[in-house]
Amino acid sequence: MGHDANDDSVTLFVEVKRPGQHPRPAQVAMIQKMRDHGQHVVVADSKSQVDALLDDYFTRPAVPITERDPHDASLPGRTGAVITALT
Repeated sequence: MGHDANDDSVTLFVEVKRPGQHPRPAQVAMIQKMRDHGQHVVVADSKSQVDALLDDYFTRPAVPITERDPHDASLPGRTGAVITALT
């Protein structure tokens, strides 16, 4: 939780996995439920991915948080369409 470079309030949930690992089906379902409630949830499987996510959401956001759709963040090894299909 914090404020981004635009001084917008940001809450970001990060599911951290081991390198090369993907969220289990129950985790994907929970991520989808959280996103359906407007939460920004992402998955990372390395420190460099976490650093890049923090940079993207807080330090140098390419898209302001107010303009981001929580459903647009992809999950490693899965496309947004697959995540949507699991609801």
